[in-house]
Amino acid sequence: MSSLVQLNDQLGPGDGSFSKENNLTEAESSSTEQQVEKLSNLFSFLQKINEERFQRDIANLVKEGNKHSSKAGYLAKIKKLNLSHCDLTAIPEAVGYLSELEELRLMNNKLTDLPSSLIHLGKLRRIELEGNQFSVLPQVVHEIALAKIKNRQYFELYLRENPMLSVPSDIKAVVCSMPHFDSRFDSRYV
Repeated sequence: MSSLVQLNDQLGPGDGSFSKENNLTEAESSSTEQQVEKLSNLFSFLQKINEERFQRDIANLVKEGNKHSSKAGYLAKIKKLNLSHCDLTAIPEAVGYLSELEELRLMNNKLTDLPSSLIHLGKLRRIELEGNQFSVLPQVVHEIALAKIKNRQYFELYLRENPMLSVPSDIKAVVCSMPHFDSRFDSRYV
């Protein structure tokens, strides 16, 4: 479960999340950095517990951040979430309410489906599902991909190393014709 700690790196000052450009004072920035450290410590703790408790704790963390967004603004600012290599079998519905999320990396887990709440991630541009247990494309990913195609928005979808037999024809039909849509999967799906 080492990938959870990567979240801290993705929230640090280097990505602009906590810069003055985002109208944070130095005091707020310092407070936010302390919150990031606390979040990193929480994820380190979560690495050591069972998956059921992880699901509950991350869901509570997201809900708490949304409820007190002025105090826990770092959650609202998350743009990249990497939960790869965590042996997860499910993702909590609450992840679908990280409104600024642009990249969701869920590679090399044991996922067979995804929560329907991910449809709320309007800024999502990249989802990596490689190395999971998807036998069919999750319905929510299908809906997100179709919405991105319809609106001619950039979207990357990575599906390699899943026991999937095929990709839905309405998505497959546009893969080659639309440069904004990048679907990487084994050639046997095409």
